[in-house]
Amino acid sequence: GERARGRADGRNPALRTAVDVACGALVSAAMAGGLAVVAAAALCIVAVGKVHVHMPGEKGFCTQLSNLLPHSGALIPAFSSDVYDYTLNIANIAEVSVMLTLYLDPAKYNRFKLPSITIDGEPFVYNWVLENNYVFRFGCSSPESILHIHVEDPKGRNAWFGGASPWHDYHVRIIKPLPDYCTETPKLMEVSTPDGHVLNSTPPMDYSHLRRRHRYVFVLRNSSEVTYKIRCPDYAAAVSIDGKRVLSSTSRGRREVTGSVHMYMARQSKLVQCVHNYSMEDAIAYDPSTP
Repeated sequence: GERARGRADGRNPALRTAVDVACGALVSAAMAGGLAVVAAAALCIVAVGKVHVHMPGEKGFCTQLSNLLPHSGALIPAFSSDVYDYTLNIANIAEVSVMLTLYLDPAKYNRFKLPSITIDGEPFVYNWVLENNYVFRFGCSSPESILHIHVEDPKGRNAWFGGASPWHDYHVRIIKPLPDYCTETPKLMEVSTPDGHVLNSTPPMDYSHLRRRHRYVFVLRNSSEVTYKIRCPDYAAAVSIDGKRVLSSTSRGRREVTGSVHMYMARQSKLVQCVHNYSMEDAIAYDPSTP
């Protein structure tokens, strides 16, 4: 199905739509099995064309989004492919994230030859079949955040020898009021055996997404106890383990804690968070027994 779509790229919009319908039917039929697969494959392969589209490395290869749709709020100004700076206001203080859907113009690409997209430095894989959603999670340190979307010719920035730029950058300034209570992931979390051997986690620790919930697994082989060190950003009000604020005896006070866990079961889980309480921060007593 994807091969037929690739050969049919560059056709007129009506034919391209027919190809998408036929190949989409092939995907559904493949799930059902039987003769439906053969019929759908035949429809998909019949739709073939010859109109040229620019390929990566060619001058004129499109490195622009055709649309960017937030699921909350509205972009200011309204999206246009050749406008690169936007503001997005989120009025609901209770929202912890906002979803944005990215669009490329299917009339401008061979389906196998798409631009490279990164969002805040992370690769974003565009898919013609599925909705291309990106979830941006709000932090606790500032009411304003900048989302950076980079669209580039996969042949690289030196692919073209003149003319338009082989990449474009979109910036979305996201504004949302800070909540009275907010949690983030720690900026450092270290788990060790009592003799000081640091345990590696599966997957490796990822500190790049402050509002994303991660699950890490540590395998303890020759001990029934582990020690931990947790460090939060400097603007954090406290460290929370399983919903309870904990107090540290270290010089960093409420922003870094150490402790130990006795493994009384084959499997144990702990929820670790950095707590930010803006309205009551100075009045809170950081007592381990305070929920």
